[in-house]
Amino acid sequence: MIELADTTFRAYRKKSGAIALHLRGYLLVHTDAGFRLSAYLRDIRCWITLPGKKEHECDSVSFSEWTVCKYDGQCMLHDLWVSTIIPDDDLRNCVADMKLMYHINFTGHPVEEPAFIERKVPVVARFVYPKKPRPPNQALESTRGSVTSRADVRLAPAPRVPHL
Repeated sequence: MIELADTTFRAYRKKSGAIALHLRGYLLVHTDAGFRLSAYLRDIRCWITLPGKKEHECDSVSFSEWTVCKYDGQCMLHDLWVSTIIPDDDLRNCVADMKLMYHINFTGHPVEEPAFIERKVPVVARFVYPKKPRPPNQALESTRGSVTSRADVRLAPAPRVPHL
């Protein structure tokens, strides 16, 4: 009933050295009637497995209330956002395994089972890899002495100009 479109995760390095993964994709909901997705989607969760790592549950999964385009009588298109932080500091462009679990419940029956979508997804780094690995806090420590606040800056008084 639901498909995923545009599932590229973008990876960004945080100041702490961890890696933030962000996905902005789309949920294609196949249906013959338009409806408010948030009224029937009871649960949505996501996991990502990077090569050589264990499965990691994503911190945030959300979708848009309104459709991205006009309902065409066959499917609805909603924005999808997924994000998480990986404590790993060495991540390269790769192909990961993604698992999305969703639970659409039209009848209100509590025993309905959730559905799963599993697929391969690209992970693209949006940062430059350091030539030499360094501790995560080294960059912060090296700039501590050179940072000045507004309170530390003293302006000299302006020179007096005689009136003519």
